[in-house]
Amino acid sequence: MTHQSNAVLDVPSILTIKKIKNFALSAGLNLERDAEGVLLQLGSGSLRVTGDRKKTKLELSAKTPALLQQLRDAVALRMEKLETVVKWEPVAGSRHPANLSIASVVGVERISPSYTRVTIEGADLARFAEGSFHFRLLLGPEGAGWPEIDAGGVTTWPGGGMSAWHRPVYTTRSITFGDNDMARLAFDVFLHDGGRVTEWTRSLAVGTEIAITGAGGGGRAASEVAWHCLIGDETAMPVIARLLERLPENAKGIASLIIPDAKDAQNLIHPDGVSLNWVLRDQNTSPVAILSEIDLPEQDRFIYVAAERDEVAAARIHLKDRGLAKAEASCFSYWTAPPLQV
Repeated sequence: MTHQSNAVLDVPSILTIKKIKNFALSAGLNLERDAEGVLLQLGSGSLRVTGDRKKTKLELSAKTPALLQQLRDAVALRMEKLETVVKWEPVAGSRHPANLSIASVVGVERISPSYTRVTIEGADLARFAEGSFHFRLLLGPEGAGWPEIDAGGVTTWPGGGMSAWHRPVYTTRSITFGDNDMARLAFDVFLHDGGRVTEWTRSLAVGTEIAITGAGGGGRAASEVAWHCLIGDETAMPVIARLLERLPENAKGIASLIIPDAKDAQNLIHPDGVSLNWVLRDQNTSPVAILSEIDLPEQDRFIYVAAERDEVAAARIHLKDRGLAKAEASCFSYWTAPPLQV
C-alpha cells in the first residue's frame, strides 16, 4: 500500500523543477522526467513535481505513514529554506507525527564500563523491527511537550523549533513482542564525558516517558557479496552488531571493533566464517590502521566503516587508493572530534 500527501506552491512549475533538478544533481539522486514534470526517487519515498505557469503541484508517496511523515517534513524544511510557502492538503487523524512513538522506560542497565543499555516499551514500536536499524531519540527543552503536526501534517516543534531539540541517532539492538501489540526495544548508549545522553542515562528511571522518531537512515552492509569487512569505533558497535547478525551463514570476512576497555567486548552473533576482533582504543589505532593490515580480496567484497568524521574521510581515501569502486564500500561518520586546543 502506498501512502500519499499533496501540496501546492504559488510558484511557476518550471522554477520549482529547476531547483529540484539542481538538488538531485548535487545529491546524486535519481530524477526521471516526462511530459508533465519530474519524479525524484528518495530513500524514504518519491516526490513528483508537476504544474503550470502559475502553480506547482507536489505529490509525495511512501510505503508507510512514518516514511511519508519523514518525507513531508524534509520537503517542508527544504521549501522553508527556499522561502517558499507550501499549501499542504489537510491531514486528519492523530495529532502526533506518524513517525513519532511515545514509550516508557522499562530498563536501564550498565552492561559494561562504557555502555548503558536502555529498554523501552510501547504500543507502536513494532515498526522499528523493519527497515532501517536507526532512530532518533528526542530530548527537548525543559517543559516542552512532544512534537505535534499542523493542519497540513507537518511536524511542529514546541519550545523554540527543531533546532532547540537534541535528536541523536541510535541503533535498535533488539526488539521483542509481547501481548496487546506491545513491543520492547533496546538500545545501547556509549558513555563519554560531556555527552548529553550520557548525563541523561545517569538519572533515567524506569517509568520515564520518552519519544523516538524513525525508523530512518541506511547503514546496511551488502549481504549479496561473499566477503565482508566491518570496522567501527565505540559509537558504531551497535550497528556493527546488527550487521553481523544479518550476514548470511556462509559469509566470510573480518569485523574489527575499537573499544575503550577490554571489558566492553560483547558476545556478538556472527557467521563462523567472519572473524571478530576487539581493538583497544589505548593502542592509538584507527580504521585506516586496521584496514592497512587486511589483505582485501580482488572481487566479491564489501567494506563498511563507521567512526569519527576525519577517520572516516581518511578511510575513504585509503579504500579509493586501493582500487575499490564506490559500490564496494560504505563509510559513515558518526561523530566529530572537537578541535585540538593550541
